[in-house]
Amino acid sequence: YTSFNLDIVNFAKATQWRFRVNSTESLFFPRNLELERVALTLVSKWYEDFLATFKYSIEENERLLEDPQLGYHEYFAVIYRLERQRIVTLQYKLVRVALGIVTRLQSGVTLDLAIARVLDVETAEEFPRHRVLLHTYITRFLAD
Repeated sequence: YTSFNLDIVNFAKATQWRFRVNSTESLFFPRNLELERVALTLVSKWYEDFLATFKYSIEENERLLEDPQLGYHEYFAVIYRLERQRIVTLQYKLVRVALGIVTRLQSGVTLDLAIARVLDVETAEEFPRHRVLLHTYITRFLAD
């Protein structure tokens, strides 16, 4: 999955959205930063919980692939499981980066400064890739 999953973020916002408190526009655009922060925190928790359900870690699955005793069907089952874990791990990391951006925006920082690297979440190597994946989300802050 090579883009940030906005659908799950919008769903989380919908679960937290309150009639006569939040605007309808805040469901689709990040107009209410507190609603955005709550939704991203919720999605982050969902991803954490899902990743905790895997019996083996990514590293353990990668080691399993090196096992010469692994059968054909088991080999592809491990590949499938490993790719699911990698996709969810990337989405989890993107949500944490987005949460860092929203937190900065809430503190009054401009968008240009808010999209700087989130040091405790991403490496210098991951930073440009994450901004490409988050581009659609970040541009929603600019929409009128």
